[in-house]
Amino acid sequence: MGKKILGFLAVVGILLGLRLYQGTEDSKQVREEFRAFIAELPSYEERSEYLDQILDASHEAAFYDAYSAGSKYKAAEIDAHKYKDRLIDEMIGRCKEDREHDLILEIQTLRESIEVIE
Repeated sequence: MGKKILGFLAVVGILLGLRLYQGTEDSKQVREEFRAFIAELPSYEERSEYLDQILDASHEAAFYDAYSAGSKYKAAEIDAHKYKDRLIDEMIGRCKEDREHDLILEIQTLRESIEVIE
């Protein structure tokens, strides 16, 4: 009985690890896709370090708020609208904290310019 329980726990641990790994890989892919939009901002060339920094700092909260790991019967998915809105809100909040008011309007334009295709 004890070996069966340990075996079951090992399988659960492996499956959980695979889901976390998949979430991490999905997270990296989504962040890099959004970085391409950030790179199109007029200030990106001269402010790329700061913009990349706030993207990286804002991404995790936005991603895990919008990400659903799925299950045995349902694939993992991300609510792209929710991710985009939360990420932009987080980035604008960081700009406000850092008094980078000149970038706020540029980042706000992303909300209208990025079309989410489902």
